[in-house]
Amino acid sequence: EYFILRTLVLGDFVVEDNVLQNEYILLNSNEGSFLQSPTFGVELGNFLQAPSSDSQILQTIVDKFAQDALRVIGISKNGETINVQSEDFED
Repeated sequence: EYFILRTLVLGDFVVEDNVLQNEYILLNSNEGSFLQSPTFGVELGNFLQAPSSDSQILQTIVDKFAQDALRVIGISKNGETINVQSEDFED
């Protein structure tokens, strides 16, 4: 497994690509977890424990990521493991 990091150096600070961090936070947070954006959050734990369809989970992931300006490139599900690949929307 490998990661491509885009790095920006600003004086004493190094700013790296944060897409992986955003993916993790969105997948594991619940709606209402963010004061500024209360509709963010996939609530993935609830989906995995509920008898919901795979298409419903996938559509929710795509919709919630789009709210945070992330384009979903690929999603794979193996049992209770979901792997998501996404990128920032380019203007």
